[in-house]
Amino acid sequence: MADTALTRVLVEAQAKVNWALELLGERDDGYHEIATLLQGVDLCDTILLEKTEGGIAVTSNDSSVPGGPENLAWQAARLVQEAREISRGVRITIEKRIPVAAGLGGGSSDAAAVLVGLQQLWDLRAASKELRAWATSLGMDVPFFLTGGRALAEGRGERLTPLPSRPAYHVVAVNPNFPLITREVYRWAEGVSPRRAHGLARLAAALAGGNAEAVGVLLHNDLEGIVALRYPEVGEIRKILQHAGARGVVMSGSGPTMLALAASQSHAAALAAAAEGRGWSAWKLMTVAGPAVRVRRLPARPMVQRQEGSRARRGRSGSPRSCDWGVAKR
Repeated sequence: MADTALTRVLVEAQAKVNWALELLGERDDGYHEIATLLQGVDLCDTILLEKTEGGIAVTSNDSSVPGGPENLAWQAARLVQEAREISRGVRITIEKRIPVAAGLGGGSSDAAAVLVGLQQLWDLRAASKELRAWATSLGMDVPFFLTGGRALAEGRGERLTPLPSRPAYHVVAVNPNFPLITREVYRWAEGVSPRRAHGLARLAAALAGGNAEAVGVLLHNDLEGIVALRYPEVGEIRKILQHAGARGVVMSGSGPTMLALAASQSHAAALAAAAEGRGWSAWKLMTVAGPAVRVRRLPARPMVQRQEGSRARRGRSGSPRSCDWGVAKR
């Protein structure tokens, strides 16, 4: 029986990082064939979903987040409406902590959060197969966020093989505070000689075995050099983190965020401190075992509106990691 009293749900949506990303060639559909190792981390957006009489409205504390059909969260809600022929509407309020267009999957995670949250808000009970199909139609990273943890992603990134998510690792993410559009980065990669097959098995084994030294050596991203040619800050961040003693450094996804592997929590603090004072943002994070999306049912009472129109609060070396409900890390 539908819960007609339920009018609001709050959804926590994790970021992801890429331990490695390899280009395997261009596809006939215009995408690149890739292989990548994805990992959930404890940096999160929160999304409030509220029932309305009709339509879809999106607002955010980050003025750079679009409020209409160009927003993946909006697209996710519309997709569900059309798939189930639903006339009711939803108000989506996104509190951004994951930076936009940073290679951390924030938009894709928010879209997955809407797909999952609407199952409770609208009492839909979609099968996992249907949810995966919806997620795949929205974008390359979205299916990963239905589960989270750690996974090998192939094809366009939608073909997932779950991997052991433990042990946990301390990492530092450093963002130079400018956005990169994924499709543009992949367009820059056109004509790059592809690999014949992916070589991620050794890295996956090292991650599962807790061999941080081997993990650091094996981190790589075929897009990093392409981005660094256009944005020297990427290479500068790499040098600073390496000089500060990172066990390994790699660009996450299509960038420009750089990921550094730390030996411990104190080592992560030292790496983040090395990035201070340069106009960049840094987060001390831990990898998480999932799920990447968590839903909390809220009572039907008015909620104090958050101020809108500003940029999302950027992480700093001393800031909390912002996954407020606790995550499975070990």
